[in-house]
Amino acid sequence: MVSNKVFTEPPAMVSDPLKIKGLTDYNIVDWCKRYKLPLRNIFMRDEISSKALIETPSGSKISNELNPGFYIINFDDSSGNGTHWVCLCINNVRNLYFDPLATPVLDEVLQFNVLANTYALQDVRSRLCGHWCCAFMYYINKAKDKSPVDAYYNFTHKEFTQDAVKNEDKLVNKVFNLK
Repeated sequence: MVSNKVFTEPPAMVSDPLKIKGLTDYNIVDWCKRYKLPLRNIFMRDEISSKALIETPSGSKISNELNPGFYIINFDDSSGNGTHWVCLCINNVRNLYFDPLATPVLDEVLQFNVLANTYALQDVRSRLCGHWCCAFMYYINKAKDKSPVDAYYNFTHKEFTQDAVKNEDKLVNKVFNLK
C-alpha cells in the first residue's frame, strides 16, 4: 500500500515540479480512496471497451447505461509500463475527457461522445499527468453546486491557464495542500 504521505507533504524538490515522480495506478487508487472520489476503474488503453465501462460493480451483469464516475486511462497498452494518464468522467450531463497535455482524444474513447480540453495545462517535460488527473477528479467531484461542464470549464480555464510552467507550480500547491 502506498503511503498517504505522497499527498500530505510536498516533496523536498517542490521548487522544481519537473523532478517530482509520476504516479502509479496504486498511488491514484490510494488518493481516490483518501478523498472519497468515485473512481470506477483504471485501464490501459487496450483494455477499454464499452463492456468494461458499463459492467456493474459486482461484475454480474451489463447495464444499458454508462456507470457515472471517473475512469483513469493510460496511453500505453497492457504489455507496457505506462506512459501518460488521462481521465474520463462519465456523468448524466456530458461526458468529460481530461488530458493534461491536450493530445487528441484516444480513439478508444471517442465512442463516449466526450467534451475534451483543447490546450495543455501540463508542462510537456513533467511527469505530473497522474497528479493532474487526481486534481481534476477532486475539483469536479467537489464542485457539486456547478454542472459538470461548468466545473470542467472552471478547472481548465479559470483555475489554470495556458501557461503550463506556471500551472505546474500551482498544481503542486493544490495537490499537496488539498483541504
